Amino acid sequence: MTEKSSTYAEIAVLALLAELPRYGYEIDAEVKNRGLHHWGKVAISSIYYLLGRLEKEGHVTFTYQKEGKYPTRKVYSITPAGRAFLETHLFNMLGSCSEPHRPMMGIAFIHVLPKEKALEALRRMQQRFVEMEEHYKRRVEETAHHSPFPTSRALLRLWGDNIEYMHLWLRRLYRELEAYPWPRWEEETSRRGFEKEETDE
Repeated sequence: MTEKSSTYAEIAVLALLAELPRYGYEIDAEVKNRGLHHWGKVAISSIYYLLGRLEKEGHVTFTYQKEGKYPTRKVYSITPAGRAFLETHLFNMLGSCSEPHRPMMGIAFIHVLPKEKALEALRRMQQRFVEMEEHYKRRVEETAHHSPFPTSRALLRLWGDNIEYMHLWLRRLYRELEAYPWPRWEEETSRRGFEKEETDE
């Protein structure tokens, strides 16, 4: 596992636990349901390894829960240190357009950030797209004078059009999220009834 893919996977696991405490198999299921194993570079086989590492780092903790006929199982939850780590990395991911996976992971879990921080991150991302649009427009003009064949200009225009479309998409997303009621994760955790006493391992 590379350092970058490991970071994506850590962020995904922490974000799922920031939503609410989960069993390990529930994290597996959410990774599959949300397609994180496809576009998010999250290997399903590494989930329990990541949980163990995040626990050692103080970002995740667990309690034991006994439910009906099922054996006692670990319920994982995020720690305050883990939440601070998560928010910092999500915010930074939303501010980076250097590679597609970074902002995608940030947007996928933007709802675990405080609303104002999430909207601020989207404003920063929009500004970055404005700068990128201007950059590619200049490059198309420069290439027109130096390239004897039209393919270079065509490729630059294609990339510039993609950036322009993404910028439009971001503006729509911003307006939608600005009007959207933000989740209250403490209430979700309480509703699931994961306030159990910890038992010895």
